[in-house]
Amino acid sequence: MATTSRQSYRLLVHLLFLTIISTTTWAFNCSIPPIYVDIHKRAVHGMVAFQYGSFVGIGTPAQNQSMWVSLRSNETAVAAQDFCANSDLPGCDARGAYFESGVSTSFTPINDYKSADIASDDDASGSFGKDTLHLYTHYFQSDPAWENSVPDFPVRVTSNSSGTGDRLGLGYGSTLLQRLFNSGMVASRAFSLYIGTAMDRAAGNVNGSITLGGYDSARFTGQVFNYSIGSGEYPFGVRVSDIVVNNPDGTNQSLLDRSKFSNLPSDFTGFDAKISTEKYPMVFPAEVTKNFMSYLNAVPSDHPDGSLKLSNPFSGSLSIVLEGGFTVTLPKETLCNVSNLSPVAAIPPSTIGRNNTTKGDASQPFLLTTAWLSQVYMMVNYDADQTGAFFHLAQVVQNAPYIIPKTTCPRVAVSAYVAPRRSFFTAGLAGAIVGGVIGGLGLLTLACCTCLRWRRKVAMRKAMQGDSTDAEKGIEMKTKGVVGGKPADRDSSSETSEEERSKESGAGATGAGR
Repeated sequence: MATTSRQSYRLLVHLLFLTIISTTTWAFNCSIPPIYVDIHKRAVHGMVAFQYGSFVGIGTPAQNQSMWVSLRSNETAVAAQDFCANSDLPGCDARGAYFESGVSTSFTPINDYKSADIASDDDASGSFGKDTLHLYTHYFQSDPAWENSVPDFPVRVTSNSSGTGDRLGLGYGSTLLQRLFNSGMVASRAFSLYIGTAMDRAAGNVNGSITLGGYDSARFTGQVFNYSIGSGEYPFGVRVSDIVVNNPDGTNQSLLDRSKFSNLPSDFTGFDAKISTEKYPMVFPAEVTKNFMSYLNAVPSDHPDGSLKLSNPFSGSLSIVLEGGFTVTLPKETLCNVSNLSPVAAIPPSTIGRNNTTKGDASQPFLLTTAWLSQVYMMVNYDADQTGAFFHLAQVVQNAPYIIPKTTCPRVAVSAYVAPRRSFFTAGLAGAIVGGVIGGLGLLTLACCTCLRWRRKVAMRKAMQGDSTDAEKGIEMKTKGVVGGKPADRDSSSETSEEERSKESGAGATGAGR
């Protein structure tokens, strides 16, 4: 009985273990590859000018869009055909794209849709509908793109707003990520973002990318810094511990240094900030902004985004140091562009009193924005583990030579791509074989040449010895012999004559004796 009970207990444990494993595998299938969507300028529906944004389409047939990534919005939105006619958005005709719902054969209006957005859009108006969303993967501009289609996807058709009318919502409750995960198109509710520098305000030339359900392991390097995801309208929060101006002469100046700037409170050690793509210039506490203005001689500009303008060109850089050590340095082209615009927003007089250095305003938080993200690779995992969600920040590799998408899976750490060390068998064997063949042929050629040269010398030596022997023989045949120290003829004719004479003499003697 005891043995039976023990076996039953083991069987129960094994079944429980298999159930846990199968449930985890079913919930998070880490073998599903991510969906890579690039961010660059392209032709869009309804506009002549190229637009910078994520490469997506809406409708059937697909109407090309160029949506801006929003970390604040959960819903995805498109701009209606009459959006710019109703909106007071500055430069509206030069941004975004139009969506014509009447042209799409797959569009269906939704009258009772409840938005998942937490952010308030009090001045926005529009309606929701369902249509086919096209996510395009386009690794190289010379190659054609392929797509992942999401049918019956909810979108807001924005007819009027003071903000951007079209956006790709990747907030904490993103309907896009949830839909992709539910349909098994991605392994988890995760994404990674590099915003790039090729937008008009940044005036750079580096394209960005979004990796849905994963990250591009070749797009970042160095240490990965981890942060917890919060809640609310701005869930991605960090603490700024220092802001440093790096002068061209190699010196630097902290804008939080009380020995230089006496307007800072005695207990001021930094401030909390939110990461956002809603603005280009960063929003600092009023006192820090004043220090930036006084040190670099900056003044408010007339640019629509509210950026400060430097009175004189400056070729230094600006470093933002986060608590924990992660440092982001904005290069001189970002700190002071060709129009002397800076990446720091001016503080309106009406908000200086409440937008202070210690707390700020919950409705107007301090922001690390698109200018800051142009130098950062951000990886978000809403399904990190059971204790909460996390996001990661790392130094971006702007001009990455390769695109290496990796799946983001819960409880699996992200890691940058490291080129494998090429061993002798993987990299050197072929070279060794080729080198050996070439070297062997060279040695063989040298040996053949040496052998031929040696044989030629031997032949020449034999030929010289043969000529010498023949010459000696000729000399002996013509040399006179010497007998008793007196010369004598030793040719063949003289020897014959003497023999004949001897015979004759002998014959004569014989005859006389008879």
